Amino acid sequence: MESLEAIKREIESYHQNYRHSDLNPPNVSDIYNLFPKGELGGGENSWPSTWPNNGLPGVYFIFDEDLVLLYVGKAKNLGSRLSSYFKYASDRTCRVKDTSWRVKPHFLLTASVDRFFEAPSLEEYLIEKLQPSHNSIGVRG
Repeated sequence: MESLEAIKREIESYHQNYRHSDLNPPNVSDIYNLFPKGELGGGENSWPSTWPNNGLPGVYFIFDEDLVLLYVGKAKNLGSRLSSYFKYASDRTCRVKDTSWRVKPHFLLTASVDRFFEAPSLEEYLIEKLQPSHNSIGVRG
């Protein structure tokens, strides 16, 4: 879970050091389980509940089953963007649409911002600081 704590620390650092003081801090969601059949299963923060920070601009984080960060992305509408990755299977469970993932996504986290113009810079900052394995731009190789 170090990556979750690192994400929260970096979002707080970004808010304190790079954002205008009049802006609200990003709203970081709880972890969201795409495949709720384990210790973190069920409840309001799991499939098929509404995406965290649905309808808002911000950044999203995709993790593997061990909560290792795979990817950081940005979105004008977090719910719409997440729906482009995941959909219902025939049995109403979660299905990953894109099969190019080297490691299967399992958990999500989102951080909403007041306006979309903030999301690209927050995304770029977090990619540089966190170095997720599935991002290619901004990752040191």
